[in-house]
Amino acid sequence: MKAADIYKVIVENSRDGIAVIDNATGFFIEANKTFCAITDKEKNFLLSGKTVSSILPDSVPEADYKAYQKVLAGNADLFLRYYHFQQSTGGALYLKVQVTRVAAKGEGCSVLLLEDITESSYSNKKWKESELHFRHLFESSPVGLWEEDFSAAATYLESLKLIGLPRAEAQTFLEQHPDVILQCMSLVKIVDVNQVVLEQYRVTDKAHFLKHASEIIFTEESVVAAKSFLAAICSNADADMFEVAGTAVTGEKIYLQLKWNVTPGTGEYKYKRVILASIDITESKKTQKALEQASARLETIVDTIDGIVWTAHPETLNLNFISKSVQDITGYSSDQFLGREMYKFNFDFYADQKQMDRFRRKIMKGIPGTLEYPIKTKSGEEKWLQVNVSFIKEGEAVQLILGIVIDITMLKKSKNELNQSMKVLSDQNKRLLNFSYIVSHNLRSHSSNILSLCELINHTKDAEEKEGLIRLLGEVAKLLHNTMEGLNEVAGIQSSVAIPKEALNLRDYIDNCYYVLSDRITLKKIRFINNVAPSVMVSYNRAYLESVLQNVIANAIKFSHPDRVPEISLDFYNTGKEKLLAITDNGIGIDLKKKGKRLFSLFKNFSVDEKSRGIGLYIVKNQVEAMGGNVTVESKPGEGSCFKIFFK
Repeated sequence: MKAADIYKVIVENSRDGIAVIDNATGFFIEANKTFCAITDKEKNFLLSGKTVSSILPDSVPEADYKAYQKVLAGNADLFLRYYHFQQSTGGALYLKVQVTRVAAKGEGCSVLLLEDITESSYSNKKWKESELHFRHLFESSPVGLWEEDFSAAATYLESLKLIGLPRAEAQTFLEQHPDVILQCMSLVKIVDVNQVVLEQYRVTDKAHFLKHASEIIFTEESVVAAKSFLAAICSNADADMFEVAGTAVTGEKIYLQLKWNVTPGTGEYKYKRVILASIDITESKKTQKALEQASARLETIVDTIDGIVWTAHPETLNLNFISKSVQDITGYSSDQFLGREMYKFNFDFYADQKQMDRFRRKIMKGIPGTLEYPIKTKSGEEKWLQVNVSFIKEGEAVQLILGIVIDITMLKKSKNELNQSMKVLSDQNKRLLNFSYIVSHNLRSHSSNILSLCELINHTKDAEEKEGLIRLLGEVAKLLHNTMEGLNEVAGIQSSVAIPKEALNLRDYIDNCYYVLSDRITLKKIRFINNVAPSVMVSYNRAYLESVLQNVIANAIKFSHPDRVPEISLDFYNTGKEKLLAITDNGIGIDLKKKGKRLFSLFKNFSVDEKSRGIGLYIVKNQVEAMGGNVTVESKPGEGSCFKIFFK
């Protein structure tokens, strides 16, 4: 291909519009397709004797036409103008029009070049608008803004082969080479700051600040901040945040929170424009320091409290504070509790975990409360603690759960000892009461028998009968003596904790009871049946056994049925699991539905006998229970009753 053909192809496919003009006539003699597209004219139309006036807007100044003619006439080498061009499709173009004379045979020709600069013109306009917008935001920002050029510092770091290192490695290098930090700080250029920055440093003149910025902002803390910033640059980070302390021109100490962002760019321009935001946190720092001091004082006070103070998050229930005294009381350090859910620990701490789980669920429902609970200390010692849980609120919202724990081990021990003492005292009082009732109630049978025998002796004339009565009186006196010995035994042990017991033959005591009550049994013609085997032995107190038998049998005699032959039977059962004596009668019976709950109460009389004082069954119940057993009754009105005495 010839060179002329190559040039023709290049011109025809150029992105710019190119046309050739005959200098003598001013007519278009050639035009490429881009030129036709820009001017929105067909090529045949342009080459049909048309001039520049056919494509340019009507608003072209006359002076521009004259300048154009000078080029065609050979009086000027270049014509350059910019015009807005309206296309028939409605689109608008912004064109760069350039005409250059070309030496040629004859009159020669000129080349007209149309360059569509619409897009670049629009971009330039938008860039200027964006810059104005940025400047407005920069100056009116409520936080301090710095515009800085870090490109020289970045280039210096690149020369040291630090760019691209992991941040930790870059940090270590800078710590070992503080001179590099200072060199980089000297290379950083502060381009601009807004009004807020001037206010933060108490400066009124921006020009003065920019000129002396390095002197104003340089502190030991700023070197530390610069180290962090430079390490971030080395690791190709685009943002970072840190705090720095400084001194205002008034001498006042100020604290700033700095955050920088790198504006988009590549290569040497990446750190050309760095925007740094500074927020004055001086007051919050003062508040934080005051809170830390108050917290330290509070912690000191809390640690002197004779107990444990803890707090927990209301949602997670995790402990976020616990006083040091927890180690003195439990043996476990505070670290073993912090961060864990309250009452859920990974060591054997609570003696009753289910109790703590119930209390925990109560707290989760927002219910404050107090609880006493046993724990196992680290050394294995058992202790009792009492916790009072409350809620710290702001309005209705719970901000914190507060627990105050005290060691009540000694109090619990004292309380148990007191309860034991009270129990002993109560038991002693019961025995004293039993003793008084035995004296006043149970001796009546003996005294009644003695009086009766004395009257018979005084009135009988028969010497043989009198001798028999005197012999019988001796037997009754002997029984009275045995009873008095038993009572003396009871009286002697009132200050003791345990009531003495001994192995007693049950049948012998039943027989003695029968003998004491024989006058009443004979008077009512009662059938008395003792089915207890002679070998049956029970471990009992003598006075108590005699008293229990006499009271139950005396009641059976007293409440016998008037319309049938009275009968009292005694049977002993030993099943291996329990031993009991059943005393059954066919008397008038008891309505247990009406009177069963009060049957063994003091001074409750269930008969029509006005002389009955209602203390017999009360004595029976107390004495049987004092021996570790119990007494029950089965009865139906009009049919009789069965009292069962259970032996331990």
